[in-house]
Amino acid sequence: MRYGIIIVFCAVGLMSAAGVPSDRARGIVAAPATISPGPTNPPPPVPLQPADHETLFDPAPTLLVESGIPFYLYHFRVFEMGSIAAEGYSLCPSWNVAAAGRLLQYGHNYQWTCRVRDAGGWSEWFSPSWNFSVESRLSPPEPKLPQDGSVVPNGRLMLVVRPVRYPVTYRLRVWDGRTLVREAQSNLPWWQDRGGSLEPGRLYNWSCQIKTDTDSSNWFKPLWRFEVAHPPAQPATTSDETVCDCQEPVFAFPNPFDSKIELRLPSGSGSVQARIFGTDGRLVRSSLPFGTDRSTLTWDGRDDNGAATRSGTYLCRITGSNWSRTLTVIRCSH
Repeated sequence: MRYGIIIVFCAVGLMSAAGVPSDRARGIVAAPATISPGPTNPPPPVPLQPADHETLFDPAPTLLVESGIPFYLYHFRVFEMGSIAAEGYSLCPSWNVAAAGRLLQYGHNYQWTCRVRDAGGWSEWFSPSWNFSVESRLSPPEPKLPQDGSVVPNGRLMLVVRPVRYPVTYRLRVWDGRTLVREAQSNLPWWQDRGGSLEPGRLYNWSCQIKTDTDSSNWFKPLWRFEVAHPPAQPATTSDETVCDCQEPVFAFPNPFDSKIELRLPSGSGSVQARIFGTDGRLVRSSLPFGTDRSTLTWDGRDDNGAATRSGTYLCRITGSNWSRTLTVIRCSH
């Protein structure tokens, strides 16, 4: 018994020497030195929380056990797929995962167990270990474009999800198998890849999560897949149509607009198609008419049914024979 009392006082001394508050409610001490098991080991503690197969919404949960052993030392472990994710010691039958210097991850499953030390030595770990999962209170965003299983043009990729009604950050990723090939954050529910074309003929997966200052959602699952199309054969040019080298920008004026906006095309654009999308990926207008000189396109703010659209942000996708541009246009109707 004297030996056990010495161990406890040594642990408290370590806390004072390290400048840790002496409040026993914290109950966190450094890992003790290896001690040979005593002749009589105590029974393992009884787990209380988190309950087996419980879903938590906190990445730093507190683990709690119950033991008939007087005030001694508890050893907690959290596992993920057989590997230790967090570990710590406590003078109390409770321990917070944040004391290990890291947080658990949303969308992951964990197992936990505990053992206790008295004057006779360490108990066995309580077994079987209990399971719990950590989930976010935020729901993942709903994907819109590119649709699952679709083929996208060879060019700059655009990812679109349904917008959330409160301020969030959208985090988007593209995978080639298990390899992350694109990643971006945006304050808008869409993002256009400006890092160059993905490889034609390959299948890619993409997903998105939303983040606030205090929380983040899971990535939407299952992942959506898309294929990058092979580039079309170079079309023959005529005196009326030339191939655009895409060095000149496309202008939208006025922007924001009230009743009409003009899209001024680069010289030599040739044959083009322009479509208007909402930021949620919904097709609003399937085509726009040319002006008299075929160097401008005009949108009157109406959809394919002739109904006036609401004020807000829209995406104008302009596609030529071997190029494409996406513009953000804003309508401020009165």
